[in-house]
Amino acid sequence: MKAAVLDLGTNTFNLLIGEKKKGSIEVLHEERIFVMLGKGGISNGKITPEAAKRAIDTLSHYRKIIDSFQVDIIETMGTSALRSAKNGAEVLAEIKMKTGIEPQTISGDEEAELIYLGVKSNITLGDENALILDIGGGSVEFIFCNKNQLLWKKSIEIGAQRLFDQFHQTDPISSGAILKLNQFLSESLKEVNAQILMHKPAVLIGCAGAFSTFKAIYAEKINKPELVPLMEMQVSIQEYKDLHKELIVKSKSERLEIPGMLAERADMIVVASCLVDYLLQNACFAQLTITKAALKNGLLFKVLNQ
Repeated sequence: MKAAVLDLGTNTFNLLIGEKKKGSIEVLHEERIFVMLGKGGISNGKITPEAAKRAIDTLSHYRKIIDSFQVDIIETMGTSALRSAKNGAEVLAEIKMKTGIEPQTISGDEEAELIYLGVKSNITLGDENALILDIGGGSVEFIFCNKNQLLWKKSIEIGAQRLFDQFHQTDPISSGAILKLNQFLSESLKEVNAQILMHKPAVLIGCAGAFSTFKAIYAEKINKPELVPLMEMQVSIQEYKDLHKELIVKSKSERLEIPGMLAERADMIVVASCLVDYLLQNACFAQLTITKAALKNGLLFKVLNQ
């Protein structure tokens, strides 16, 4: 059986087409387009007409690809921007009318569950507890787990686009803004901090979004760009801290000169990195694992194993 899954995120729309053969899943096609659905409106609870048009144009393109693979099933999930926007239902209806694709929104709890499934089905989790972190544009998912079980999960609406709109007013970001951001995170992440104290995760697993850019930058720094397509890569905590220090002192034009930096990530990468740095200050992680596995992988696994 062949399936196409679409992850309609706040920043990116991801397409993953796979086929189940002899008990395993073969990926036939994978594509990512920066739609920036939340740009200009997410902090006001709406999707702008410009963002809606970008969404429809992208899904029209994806529909042609999906049809060429003659898939048996199409599953489409909208996340933070679509589920929280006041005009989300209108945008979904327009998408269906113009592309024939009928997307559904999922709750933050369902999103976290699928992210866990995507990571677990693609990389090896250990006996030690881990914190899976997915920093999206609209929401951030926190999943505490090990190879045996999911211990606790939470989706919180503090994604990078929201943090950027609220705190990144100057470029480079000011030390005062970082202080205010950390204070905001202390209030917003009380439950997460309590879970860190309880479960003491030894490994931080970063997936999708900003972490794909961190991965690309690090691969360039060690002159191993061939690592970028791999499902997972290890980065030391100190190496990550060094990268963070570099990001927060540079302007956008300077960040764009960093090898591996994507132009579409150059704005929100700073507040995303501040969030990771905040967690590093509040937990004793022994290592950072960056993986390609994310929501789309969990959704594909679920659809092909129903």
